[in-house]
Amino acid sequence: MLNQPQRGTERPAQRRVSGDPDGAAGAVAKAGRSRPRWPRRALRIAAGVQATLVFAQAVLAGHLLSGNAAARAVHQQLGTEGITWIALIEIVLAVLAWRPGRGPAWPIAATAVTFAAVVVQIGMGSTARAAVHVPLGVAILAGNLALALWLRPPARTH
Repeated sequence: MLNQPQRGTERPAQRRVSGDPDGAAGAVAKAGRSRPRWPRRALRIAAGVQATLVFAQAVLAGHLLSGNAAARAVHQQLGTEGITWIALIEIVLAVLAWRPGRGPAWPIAATAVTFAAVVVQIGMGSTARAAVHVPLGVAILAGNLALALWLRPPARTH
């Protein structure tokens, strides 16, 4: 009795069932509580796609500055539809990574801020306010890259 932890203070992975010397029941209980990985993985992919699309916007803006008039329509369509939808999907995936995935809640705020920035970005672009539009695009790209990098799986140690 002296060196035994008090009941309920041991971690779930350490609990043993009476009469189960292998601890198999504890392993089954732990496996039953494992968190799903797909929401975090899907959020990482969405953040990477979003960053790629925002980078493509910068390339299209360069074509606009070079006098390519056709690039304007693609730039506008990609921004108002593609990037906006991915930003909304990121919010949903962040909620799924938090609740069923048992991850942190801060990606929800980060993706919501990204969505709000995209909405402002569309407004600034449609009113030709490049002084806000360009730096905000850079910030959106940096934010999505940071999110995608934070969500990458941890390095394996052997």
